[in-house]
Amino acid sequence: MKYIANPVRVDAFKILKVDGFIVPDGLKLTLDNGDVVTATEAMCSRYTPVEGDYWVIQADGYIYLNPKEVFERKYHSADGVIEIDENGQITGPEGSAQFLGELAKVGSGSV
Repeated sequence: MKYIANPVRVDAFKILKVDGFIVPDGLKLTLDNGDVVTATEAMCSRYTPVEGDYWVIQADGYIYLNPKEVFERKYHSADGVIEIDENGQITGPEGSAQFLGELAKVGSGSV
């Protein structure tokens, strides 16, 4: 049986510094946005992050760690992506709505 994963939109920050494990809090991490966050013991149960890995936050608030190689293989920048929500609202770079309108004309044969 084949499966398709739902596209996941995330905010991700590169880990610039890994401080020592501080019990009971966890592992202190400095991110490329300047935030200092704590990776809990549970978050580090499968692997311990190193500088260059990613702190990832899903739209639903779920936070996890990703090794650099995994993150950069699975994710790409959302800059320049055109999206249409359930109400038909178009978001994306300037001119996206006009581009999609012209594309629709081509598809319908009215151009």
